[in-house]
This record gives sequence, structure tokens and C-alpha cells, in this order.
Amino acid sequence: MPTLIGGSTVWTIANFLVGDVKERIQETLRAASQPVPDVVITDPPRAGLHPQVVKALQELSPRRIIYVSCNPATLARDLALLQDQYDILTVQPFDLFPHTAHTECVVRLERRHRVLTV
Repeated sequence: MPTLIGGSTVWTIANFLVGDVKERIQETLRAASQPVPDVVITDPPRAGLHPQVVKALQELSPRRIIYVSCNPATLARDLALLQDQYDILTVQPFDLFPHTAHTECVVRLERRHRVLTV
């Protein structure tokens, strides 16, 4: 959305919301003035996404979700909850901690296109 600042048009390319995702995502759902984000990047703790966050992501339905995970078990659980709405396009593990069993994983999910039937 363009904004006029000092006689120049300035385009907003990205908005970053920082804070507890449980609260910020609910604010985004309630705010009629906020556009639906194209991309949501999430990096939850080892416990994975809170159930309220999964539900809010399903309601918000961004075009793309980038999920950064440090726990394969909770990543699998959360991806299973999102699989009805999203396709998993890319999974990239990263060994950031050599000589340990820990890996990070980045997953790219894309919203499925719904086919309407009459």
C-alpha cells in the first residue's frame, strides 16, 4: 500500500509483528484493517505450535507458511494438523549442531487451491 511521505510515494513491502504469536495472531484475525498476510514465518519452541496458533493459522489462511522447527516430533504433529489446507513443498534439514542428535528443519507450506463444485 503506497504512502505519501515528504512528497514521495513510499511502498510498504513487509510488516513485521513481534511478540507472543498466540496474542499477535488473534489481533490480526480481529483487525479488519489488517490485510491477510501472504506469508507467515513461525519458529516455535520445542513444544511446537500452540493449538490456538494452529487454529488461527487455519482461519487466517495465509498463502504460504514457513515453519522452522527444532523438534521433528512436534513438526510432524503440526504438519498433520495443517495438511488439509496446505501442501508441503519443501523440507530442508540443517545440522547446526554437529556431533549431536539435534537438527533444525525448515518447511515451506503452500495453501491448497480449493476447487468449488456446484
